[in-house]
Amino acid sequence: MSYLLNHILHIYMHLYKDALVLVVSFP
Repeated sequence: MSYLLNHILHIYMHLYKDALVLVVSFP
C-alpha cells in the first residue's frame, strides 16, 4: 500500500515538474 502511494506521488511530482518547465519555457 505504502509502495503504491509512493509510486503515485513520484509520478505526480514528475508530471508537475514537466508542467512547470513547460509553463516557464512557454513565453
